[in-house]
Amino acid sequence: MHRVGAQVGGHPYYLYCLATSKCESKSFEDEKAIDRVIRYEIENGKIYGFWLTHFRDNRKYLNADDDLELGKKIIYYFTQYNNQPVDIKAIAKRLKVPKPAVEDKIERLYQADLVYRTAEKIYTFNDICLMRFIKFVYEQDLEGVDKIDLSQQNLTNTLKGKFLEMVVEVSMMKFNHEHLPGSWFGQTGEVEVPLFQFVKTMSVKGSKTPSYQIDVFGKEERRNKVWLCECKYTKTTMDLKQVKKLESAAQVLIKTHEEENTTIPNIHLWLVSTGGFTKEVLTYINARADIYASDYEGINRLFKAFGGNYSIPKFAEND
Repeated sequence: MHRVGAQVGGHPYYLYCLATSKCESKSFEDEKAIDRVIRYEIENGKIYGFWLTHFRDNRKYLNADDDLELGKKIIYYFTQYNNQPVDIKAIAKRLKVPKPAVEDKIERLYQADLVYRTAEKIYTFNDICLMRFIKFVYEQDLEGVDKIDLSQQNLTNTLKGKFLEMVVEVSMMKFNHEHLPGSWFGQTGEVEVPLFQFVKTMSVKGSKTPSYQIDVFGKEERRNKVWLCECKYTKTTMDLKQVKKLESAAQVLIKTHEEENTTIPNIHLWLVSTGGFTKEVLTYINARADIYASDYEGINRLFKAFGGNYSIPKFAEND
């Protein structure tokens, strides 16, 4: 058990979880076998349940401000430091943000009992199992977090993105089984749009899945049909990675219905990109009747057809 204790930092509760684990072929004979049991507990067992509950109970601290991306980056860098002490000054320099902003965000993590600090205010995650839990549960959220831009330009891009989401949301709220030109949706012929009972931004998450943000979600109750929309308001083309992300969100939505034992809706995906789409994306969705794709021309015409009295702005290359 000494070897087992070393793997989880001697944490009594973790030792209890491993001892009572329901992991198939449970064994502690070598490090590989021990790690298999630990991985099971972090991804499926009591350790998973413990930290999931802890994060939910402490959401008031984690979401106490609007700087979600900074929080993601800080969490990401803590996991990269492999449970070693981290100086706030070093994080601020690495992220290129003011030291007080980093200190305030880390203080919230401290209040949530996710990190600890020394007298010199050098922080680290409480334990290795927590780090592994975060990497497992929030892997999708942390993917590409190294590239997050925390500058004023990013704020501008966020506002632009929210504007496009509102354009899509307002248009969807006005749909009423009209037959519209398929070219607006990257289709041939005509497309019949649903009559949605509600349209909103939402996130989906199963009990054991990552969380996905859906830019615009619309549901037609009578025919149990939903649309999941991904919006991209830049001059850059939408690539296949973003399409796959939306498909993953759809799979999580299915999983939540299975867990709740409710009827799985007919799911339709809608990609909206003012910069258009890569050839790879166009090829991928060419034979997919369940995916629509609207470029600038398509969404602009749609917006005007449902009451928009101006064209969606096009920004300069450096905007």
